[in-house]
Order: sequence, then structure tokens, then C-alpha cells
Amino acid sequence: MEIATQSNIQELETEGIVYEESEMALFLAKLSYYSTRDGSTAAVNGNVKSISVQQAEILKSWERIQLSIQMIIARGQRPSQLQKVQLAQYQWRFRILEGLLKNQGKSPNI
Repeated sequence: MEIATQSNIQELETEGIVYEESEMALFLAKLSYYSTRDGSTAAVNGNVKSISVQQAEILKSWERIQLSIQMIIARGQRPSQLQKVQLAQYQWRFRILEGLLKNQGKSPNI
């Protein structure tokens, strides 16, 4: 497996494969959520269940904003600064909750 370098990424982009940072962040968040979802929703600890529900809501909103930005770009327009800020906020919120889940086993209080 080849390690991605700047020149490799540029080659992929010239072939039509474009790396979009916000799309990749959403993909990784979904991957993280779905890999732990069953354990979180079946957990006895109410905090873990609540965090899992909040993560699901964040992912839905995040994906909705991401899709609206893609539609705007497809029309040849630029996304607003507000939409970019919203994407960053959803990513930040998800990571905070993810950190809380990871620390759940270490600390009895959230």
C-alpha cells in the first residue's frame, strides 16, 4: 500500500478524484459512530446512551449541511461563511462527544 504524498494527491485530483476535507471528516465521524453505536445504545450507563443519541443527531445535521453545500457548489456558487462555520461546529461537537465516550471508562463523572 502506497503512502499518500502531495504529488500522489495531485495526480488523483487531475484524474477526477478530489479530496474534500469536510467530506472526509464526515465520513470518519460516521465510521467512528457506526463502529461503536451498538455497544453505546446497549450500554447500561445512561450517559453513554445519551451521548450516542446526541452523536446521531449531530451526524444528521452535519450531513444535511454538507449536502446543501454540495448542491450550492453544483450550481456554480460558493458556500457561505456561515455554512463553513456550521460544518466546523458539527465536527467539533462530534469530537467532544467522542472524547467523552472514550473517557467514560476512566472517569465515573462526565
